[in-house]
Amino acid sequence: MSTEVVHQPSTHRYLISSDGKHAGFLEYEDTEVNRLFTHTVVDPAFRGEGLASILVREGITDTVATTPLNIVSACSYVTKWIEMHPGFIEEKRSGGIDPELGNSCRIV
Repeated sequence: MSTEVVHQPSTHRYLISSDGKHAGFLEYEDTEVNRLFTHTVVDPAFRGEGLASILVREGITDTVATTPLNIVSACSYVTKWIEMHPGFIEEKRSGGIDPELGNSCRIV
């Protein structure tokens, strides 16, 4: 299986493909200081391949490498991923869980 994650700033998404086929996306909103990850979607045909994990890892990695923004989760999958990978985000860049949205997203 070959995967590719591409950042598409114009739509506020990271897109993932598997063997050249669109398989899902990670959606976000930016504020002055935070990148709020709001939604993780993986097509049911691609579930069980670990694509959601790859999306989140790549989205966080890209955000930390290319912006000064803090990482904030409003997505239950992103929150779970961060909890399963302690120390992946430096404490100074971690914004935690959005107090208004909480973990409102579901993997669709």
